[in-house]
Amino acid sequence: MAIDVLVLNTGVADLRRPDFEFADELVGKGGLAKCKTEDMPNYSQEQLREWIEQGFATAGGPGNTAPLMARTGLKVAVGVNLGRGDYDGLDAQGRFFYDVMTENGIDMSQTHIHPDLPTGTTFIHSTTGEDRGGIAYFPSANDDFDFEIFKGAVERLKPRIVYYM
Repeated sequence: MAIDVLVLNTGVADLRRPDFEFADELVGKGGLAKCKTEDMPNYSQEQLREWIEQGFATAGGPGNTAPLMARTGLKVAVGVNLGRGDYDGLDAQGRFFYDVMTENGIDMSQTHIHPDLPTGTTFIHSTTGEDRGGIAYFPSANDDFDFEIFKGAVERLKPRIVYYM
């Protein structure tokens, strides 16, 4: 099966809420930082899922580009690490990312379920007025991306373009 574009890495759910002041504390007001997994707030999967269902999430990383490429008629696949969990085998963030991609016609057959680390998650402190809130990115499973795992995807899918994020 020939694919036009294979996007690799950076499966992430972006969560945006006005009560994420902790992001400002981690990265400074208006700041952006890649943070350590161990510094990620300990929200339950149920809480994350609730925020996702309430519309506080968007698919980040390839979620910003892959659907747009697919809408132009290109055949697009995404190869990512997503965290293991109780939502059909994925954590809440991973299930959300996966579902958004498939709803947009993206081939997700190259998803690797990470046994230990959660799906990448970004917490964005949304503010009002001219102030910019902090953006704290927790790559988690993205930091354990192994090209050997995805080498077979390149060989099977034969993409014209491999886009590594």
